[in-house]
Amino acid sequence: SDNRHSMLHSVAYVAFQELATRVSHRNTGHQSGDPVCDRMLARIATDENLHMVFYRNLLGAAFELAPDLTMQAVRDVVVNFRMPGHGMPGFERAAAQMA
Repeated sequence: SDNRHSMLHSVAYVAFQELATRVSHRNTGHQSGDPVCDRMLARIATDENLHMVFYRNLLGAAFELAPDLTMQAVRDVVVNFRMPGHGMPGFERAAAQMA
């Protein structure tokens, strides 16, 4: 698609990013080996899931209103998906451990 900064692209990105963040927080808690950290990150992961559900529902509404444009946005986001922080030194190694 020509406009990767459209509202539809933003909604699609955030829907996937919130899901990925939920998984990352949950896995980070497990990896920590610290029961308090694990419980805290589980709570944060639950909150991230609520965000994901909101954006998923918003994306569902977008599919009803503009299915072709929404699918283009989802395709663009999935093909080019990067988590925030992907350019930080050591990010790829840390991300692989948390995946």
